[in-house]
Amino acid sequence: RLLRQEIHRSWATVRDLLATHEIATIVLPTEQDGVLRIRRSATAEPDQRILYEALGVPTEIIRPVKTWERNQPNSD
Repeated sequence: RLLRQEIHRSWATVRDLLATHEIATIVLPTEQDGVLRIRRSATAEPDQRILYEALGVPTEIIRPVKTWERNQPNSD
């Protein structure tokens, strides 16, 4: 599939290039003693975008996921 798109890279190179596309979790404390966690993929680099497009794969690994947590008061 990559050769049809004139991309001449070994699978090892493709794996190494795509391995750097990461998912991160951002942790934000709230004023009400809670935490907002946002999990999302990093923006794909130009070389990664080219490979994703050639393979027919979306550049967004996961959709952003927001999780709210409330801190529990100590029962001491």
